[in-house]
Amino acid sequence: MTTAPQDCPAGHHPPVRLAVRTVPAEPPPETASRPEELRHAERYRSRPAAVRYLWRRLTARRLVAAAADCGPAEVELLRTPAGPLRVECRGRPAGLTVSVSQSRDWTACAVGVEPLGLDIERHRPAGPPPPPGLPAAVLHPEELRAAGEPDWPALLRHWTLKEALAKATGHGIGGGGLTEVRVDPDAPGDSLRSAGRWAAPGEWSVWALDLGVPVAAALALPRRDCPHPPPLRPL
Repeated sequence: MTTAPQDCPAGHHPPVRLAVRTVPAEPPPETASRPEELRHAERYRSRPAAVRYLWRRLTARRLVAAAADCGPAEVELLRTPAGPLRVECRGRPAGLTVSVSQSRDWTACAVGVEPLGLDIERHRPAGPPPPPGLPAAVLHPEELRAAGEPDWPALLRHWTLKEALAKATGHGIGGGGLTEVRVDPDAPGDSLRSAGRWAAPGEWSVWALDLGVPVAAALALPRRDCPHPPPLRPL
C-alpha cells in the first residue's frame, strides 16, 4: 500500500485512514448493521447489491469509529446532495470526511479531516479493448492524442483519478466534465494537471494509489505545499 515519504514539510496533509477489501457473499450479521441500513438494503432489486451495500456501510463505520474513538454502532453516515458523506458520532459532528467506492466485489473507504475523494476500479481481465467511443468520453483531448488507443489499465488509471476529483469537489461525472480534466497517471506525485470547470487551478491534488490489490485507485485532497500523498493508515 502506498504511503507518503516522511521527509515532507510541515504543510503535508494529515494522515488518511483507508480500508480496502473484497465483499463476502453473505451479508454481515444483522446486529452489525444499523436499522436504517437494513431498511435501505431491502430496496435493492438484487441480493448481491444489497449485500455489497451493507458491507460498504459497515466498512465505512468501522473506519470512522477507529478515527473518532467511538463504536461503529454510534457512527451515522449522512447523505449529502453531492460529494463525500457527512459523519456524526454519538449524535454530534465528527469533524471527518468519508469517501466510499465500490467496484464489483471490491469496496474501499477513506476517512480524513480534510475534504477528500476516493475511487477504485477493479482491473479488467485480458480480453477485448475498451469499447469504441469510451476513451473519447473519458479522456481530455490532449490525453486522447497522447494515448492513441488506450488499453483498459491506462483508461482505468485516468478514470479513477478523475472520479476521485469529482467526488472530492461534489461534481457529477456527466456533462463532459471528465474530458475537461487533464491528469498524468504516470507522474510520481500529484497527477492533476487541470480541473476544467470542477475547480480553480491549484485547488486540488490527485494521486494514483497502489493498494496492493487488483484495483486501480486514486485519492483527491485539497492542494498543499507537499507534492506527496498523505500517510495512509490501513484499517
